[in-house]
Amino acid sequence: GALAWPNLQTLIIYAGYCQDLSLKGLIPLLTHCRQLKALEVHPAALGFDLSLLPADGSAVNPHIKGKFLLHKAKASDVDPTAVWTCLQAMFPNVTRVARSDDGHSEYAEYYDPYWEENEEYEEKWAELEELFDTL
Repeated sequence: GALAWPNLQTLIIYAGYCQDLSLKGLIPLLTHCRQLKALEVHPAALGFDLSLLPADGSAVNPHIKGKFLLHKAKASDVDPTAVWTCLQAMFPNVTRVARSDDGHSEYAEYYDPYWEENEEYEEKWAELEELFDTL
């Protein structure tokens, strides 16, 4: 994987094919692909323990900027503050988030196990967007 691509600059994976990807799963990619400038993989909106990030800062990518797309996760598992903290630690120049799976796609029910409207998720998503509004 990432060890074989040290000069990788762009990675795009269709959101429907990587629904099990998490922010934590991006750590090896960021650590070994230091030249990455464009990343479109849509990980799940789930935070993780920041102690998993390498202490040397190798999992910090300042090249990824602006909007970051996240895939919907089970509402009860989403902690907006944790997601925001992880994104800021890994991508300090990301200034807002967007959903890659807003449920409006006619195919959403086939690739998104949480595609139904969910009030709890909507509230958590609004909280996450508000955290980015403070930047």
